[in-house]
Amino acid sequence: MKSKLNYNNIFNHLSNLNLVVMAGLRVRSGTDFFHSLLDGHPEIVQTTGSCLYNYYSFWNATIYKDDLDSLIEEFIYDPDHIGLFDSRFNMKEKWGKLGIDKNEYFEVDKQLFKSYVNNLMCDSKITSRNFFLAINGAYSMCIGIDILKTKFLFFHAHTVENIDLIMNDFPLSEVLLMIRELREGALSFIENKSLSDPSYYMPSSCVNPFKEYSMINNFNSKYDIKYISLKDLHHNPDIVLKNFCHNLNIEYKKDVLLRSDYHGKLWWGDVLSKKDLQGFNASFGEVNKWKSQFSYVDNMIIEFLFKEEYQILNYETAISKLEYKIMYILFPLLVIFPMRYELKILKYNIIKKKGLRRIITSPIFYLIRIKMYLKVYFLKLSSNKATINKF
Repeated sequence: MKSKLNYNNIFNHLSNLNLVVMAGLRVRSGTDFFHSLLDGHPEIVQTTGSCLYNYYSFWNATIYKDDLDSLIEEFIYDPDHIGLFDSRFNMKEKWGKLGIDKNEYFEVDKQLFKSYVNNLMCDSKITSRNFFLAINGAYSMCIGIDILKTKFLFFHAHTVENIDLIMNDFPLSEVLLMIRELREGALSFIENKSLSDPSYYMPSSCVNPFKEYSMINNFNSKYDIKYISLKDLHHNPDIVLKNFCHNLNIEYKKDVLLRSDYHGKLWWGDVLSKKDLQGFNASFGEVNKWKSQFSYVDNMIIEFLFKEEYQILNYETAISKLEYKIMYILFPLLVIFPMRYELKILKYNIIKKKGLRRIITSPIFYLIRIKMYLKVYFLKLSSNKATINKF
């Protein structure tokens, strides 16, 4: 059966597919959750989860650009990729604890994958683009996808920095950015990640989540972007996913898209989640989860700077019309007030004796945060408003 496959036709089909690149703003915006919904859709070429996000780092580092067999072997056994073939190796995403009883995992035949890649590339040069197409096609074939019936190739870039890299090979790619309410996401970014990695209680953690929100206009000018709000996805999954499918001309398969799973096995969230995730959560985004972590001034500044984004995304705000107008005058003064998290992280690093470097860099990142906020403020004065096209 396999010998009858026309690999030239399959590779030509892969070469002509549109590429959809997904990344998330750095506020734990739900890229893995969204990908778990797409997993197994018969009209999408993809590899499972975010294992491929470092593809170009892998490609630039490999010494086997003229030896396909060795290149495939290196790809399979790369620490970031091996979980694609035996999910128990992906402990960060808890892929060894899938299924109803949280004791299942999946495997993909490595030899079959290697055979498919070799056959797909038999008449093609070994380039980063061709190898990328071949590994995605081969992986999809291994799990039973008919490539000739697929409509697009989906790449989970994970972070915005990886988008430019894929654009070098696929310049016409569409970009999907996952987005989350800034304060809620910043809380998750700092608190959840610090549970397993105390480095997230670094002063830079008060800059990184806010930085990418402040760059939305930059992203929009560089890429063809549509956004998915994690809150919308949880509250209105039917609407969001139907719009996604309509936009990309694929069938809305409810039995696939409304299940958070990988290889048909239920996924319960990663190790950073404080509790097991069970698909869609109608109470997702409740304000009381983060409200006490931000001061009145913090909230005023954030809601003022990102008012347009919040209105489009239907995020809850407390700032009144009068306060909003007053903020145009008071902002240059209020912006110098330290954020509650800046003080909390500084206090933590002093009490826990985390080192002089963290204490010294606190005022540096404080100044970086002020500069970043002032830049957004002056954009508002120039009426350069953000635009967000949602699914």
